Amino acid sequence: MKDKTKYLILDFGLVLGKPKTGNWFITPNFYEIIGKNKIDLKRLNVLFNKYNENISKKIITKEEEYKAFKEFYLNILNELKIVKNEEETAEKLAEDFVYNEDKYIMYDDVYEFLEKQSQKYILILLSDNWPCVYAILKNWGIDKFFTKIYISSEYPAL
Repeated sequence: MKDKTKYLILDFGLVLGKPKTGNWFITPNFYEIIGKNKIDLKRLNVLFNKYNENISKKIITKEEEYKAFKEFYLNILNELKIVKNEEETAEKLAEDFVYNEDKYIMYDDVYEFLEKQSQKYILILLSDNWPCVYAILKNWGIDKFFTKIYISSEYPAL
């Protein structure tokens, strides 16, 4: 029986799932889109951090998420100078990030864990992800276990 006074609050990243590529900002088709042999991964990670403010703002819809990630990737590509058409490449990367629902891997025991814990606790998801995660949770069939899902990009900075 579920105790209405006990909550279990979980995060998404590295708790329920992880990025398929090992990096949150390297999408499944990233290397196909830009060409793997053209990238210096250390420099790329420095630029991911440098332009993090583009994606650390209030984002409520997938359209807003797409726009923010297009700007994020465009800034990075403009600095790297590794592709001919930065704008078109940034659009492809943003589309792959926002609309590719196969970019994360759910850990093997997550479904069973949530099913069991939802019998005892009120489950809440608190994540610093973006709106695209809702479709992923639904596709994995685990959104139903959470009473409330809070995605930090939906809330303005205080």
